[in-house]
Amino acid sequence: MLLGLSGSALPKAQAAESSWSNIETAKKAVVNVAPVLLSTKATNVSAPEATTESFLQKPLVAETKITPNPKPKIVVKATSTVKATRSVAMVDQAGDASAHRFPYGYCTYYVSQQRFIPWSGNAIAWLSGAQSYGYATGNTPQVGAIVVTSEGGWTGHVGMVTGVGDGTITITEMNFAGFGVVSTRTIAADYSRILGYIY
Repeated sequence: MLLGLSGSALPKAQAAESSWSNIETAKKAVVNVAPVLLSTKATNVSAPEATTESFLQKPLVAETKITPNPKPKIVVKATSTVKATRSVAMVDQAGDASAHRFPYGYCTYYVSQQRFIPWSGNAIAWLSGAQSYGYATGNTPQVGAIVVTSEGGWTGHVGMVTGVGDGTITITEMNFAGFGVVSTRTIAADYSRILGYIY
C-alpha cells in the first residue's frame, strides 16, 4: 500500500496514474534527446516519430577493442673490452666515482687504469695536479710511482715505474711505442726529461 505525504494511503488508481505520468515524462525526454543521439542512418526519423525502442537500440558508447601490449623485447648490446676497461678507470679500488676520465689510447688513460687520478689535464700538468690534491711528489724513483716527463712536447708524458735498478728505471706506459700500445722500456734514472714522480 502506498502512503501519501500525510501518511494516509493513496488510492490505487491515483498511484497508477502517477506511475504512467512518470513514464510519459521519461518518453518525452527520450524523444527530445533521440534526434541528437541517433546514428546518421536514422536521419529520416523525425523527433516526434522517434520511439523509446529506436533510441535504446543504439549504444551510447561505441565498443572499444582492447589489444594487449606486446611484451618488450630485451636487447643486450655487446660491449668491447676497451669500453669495459674504460669504465673501470672511472672508479678506484674503494669504489670512488670521483676519478677523472681520460680518453683511451693516451698515456694518461693507461696510468689512470693503474692508479686513482682525481685531477685532470695533460700529463705535463700532473705534478701540480697531484700536489693540489695532496699527493706526495718528488725526484726519487719508486716502484708504483707515476713518472712525469716532458716527452711528447707541450702535452708531456706519464708512465708507471715498474722497476728501479742501479741508475736505471723501468717504465710501463701507453702511447710511447704507438697509439694505444702498452710498452715497457728502461731509461737512465737521471734522464733529463724526467720532471718528477707522483707517489
